[in-house]
Amino acid sequence: MIRVESGDRDALIAFMSANAPFLMFPLTNMIRYGLDGKHPRAMKAWVAKDGAEITDVLTISAEGIVFPWCPSGDWAAVADVLKGRQIKGFIGEKDQVTALRRVTGLTRQAALDVIEPSFALMIADLMMPNIHGFTLHPLTAAPFDLLVHWRANYQVETLATPVDQAQSRAAREIKAYIQANSHRVLVHDGTPVAMTGFNAQMPDIVQIGGVYTPPEWRSRGFARVALAMHLMETSLDGVTKAVLSAANDAAARAYAALGFERTGSFAVALYEETQVAHG
Repeated sequence: MIRVESGDRDALIAFMSANAPFLMFPLTNMIRYGLDGKHPRAMKAWVAKDGAEITDVLTISAEGIVFPWCPSGDWAAVADVLKGRQIKGFIGEKDQVTALRRVTGLTRQAALDVIEPSFALMIADLMMPNIHGFTLHPLTAAPFDLLVHWRANYQVETLATPVDQAQSRAAREIKAYIQANSHRVLVHDGTPVAMTGFNAQMPDIVQIGGVYTPPEWRSRGFARVALAMHLMETSLDGVTKAVLSAANDAAARAYAALGFERTGSFAVALYEETQVAHG
């Protein structure tokens, strides 16, 4: 594989954009933080080509998260790139992540090690639920401490974050969401009841993440309403497609009820301590 230099960035972004559903994290990071930067989410990238055309891409964040999109399946070449590198985790399409973990020798259970069904929706096909009595607001409309409490619970329930670390991580994330204006809170009869957001965004496609309903408000369709209202809001800015992965069966049913269709499976493996990749 060939290391991508800054002069090749536009061609790389075009290739990744054409395969965006499984590349939203590295694509957004590359645009926001650049190539070869010092930010933890700045990206390094390698590509394989057939003549002048890119066929495969391997991206690695500065903090060591690997994002493969290598449909050609030349895992020996990918392993050569990663050999000896410090790896914090893998995120991407299930079969590709599985193959990459095998060739790098990093198959042991990670601290967060999940495979989730992935879905996509053209927003024009959204099946809108009844939104009467609901309003959607930026996170600043809800008490900060309440949102941190919600996010800390999400960290523990969904991301396997240790309880003693969840509160501080949640506070940092809620501050970042407010700054980025990426998340929304759903209010019903004056009470905040759910949160939704986008964890990666391009001009025409968003990746949904961080959808949360506290236990006392679950099984009432509030997350579905929040997500639908947020998608309608972002469609006014030109977004036409949404992608996501479902953390549990209840979430998958809620997304299907909105019109989302299954596209495959998404794998996330994040290690507590960095691992050394073997070739």
